[in-house]
Amino acid sequence: MDFRKVIEKAEFGLQTLLPDFQAARDALLETGAQIRSSIRMTAAWIRLRGKAQALLEAAGGFLEDYRDQVLEWAGGVRDFMEGTGLDPDSWKGFLFP
Repeated sequence: MDFRKVIEKAEFGLQTLLPDFQAARDALLETGAQIRSSIRMTAAWIRLRGKAQALLEAAGGFLEDYRDQVLEWAGGVRDFMEGTGLDPDSWKGFLFP
């Protein structure tokens, strides 16, 4: 068998397979890019979730302080009304609708 014909057949075979290999390579590169994108998106969501959690914790602390101030104010109003002889329960609907 002529060595030149073997090489020509091998080249022809490789040329016919080359588009398939290129398509497979492109698909792998695209999949890799999608995976990297998904990882970045997941990391962004985790950071966002952490920031949201910190914000909620800060807001919760603020709301607890605010609630305590409102209860203190309401207690002061009740004490004032009782001190002046008014019935604080008769004013509940007006003060706290």
